[in-house]
Amino acid sequence: AKGVAPADRRALEVEVSQLLERTRTTMVYPGWTASSALDTDQNAPIDGAIYALADSRALGVAVAVVRGGRFPERVAHAMLQEVNRGVSEVETDQRLCEARAGELSRSCRDVFRGIMATYSDPAKVDKVTELHRKVDQVKDIMHDNVRNILETQISLETLQAKSDTMSASAHQFLKQSTGLRRQVELRNIRVKVVATTCAVALGAYFLMPLFN
Repeated sequence: AKGVAPADRRALEVEVSQLLERTRTTMVYPGWTASSALDTDQNAPIDGAIYALADSRALGVAVAVVRGGRFPERVAHAMLQEVNRGVSEVETDQRLCEARAGELSRSCRDVFRGIMATYSDPAKVDKVTELHRKVDQVKDIMHDNVRNILETQISLETLQAKSDTMSASAHQFLKQSTGLRRQVELRNIRVKVVATTCAVALGAYFLMPLFN
């Protein structure tokens, strides 16, 4: 159990022992199954479950502990069937009966590694799980699309607000420029009037002696 804290590992061992203890008091028949949810610590429960399956002759029980994630019970039982089938192909009944706790032959180790690699992704071996995953992927894509639309809408509203502000500023600038142009035109007219008046006055001043 890699990645499991020592306290959690001990709790898992207790859970597995309790489940196997049921085989002593229960009529175990070929294909017998059992399962229980993991709740090793009320303060920090381990998300997962324990599954058990008797082999086709009820000579042994395979147990799997699944932590976290979506792992349907039917997939767990299919995995345990593969375990029972694989072990029966590489080990004899005598060797299994003589095996001691904690011992695992190289052949069984190879079987377990292959099965764990195959069932590490339930969607690869279970069509329903694969369908659920595809539905979740579509939901994620839809959520992303909705978020992008909302962000685009906000961007458009911001752009529209900026455009309105720029239009108002341009209109105000146009009004100011029109007023300024009028003021310049009036000033030019006044300058022309003053210049013309001065020119007439000077002309009259120089012409007055001629009339006298």
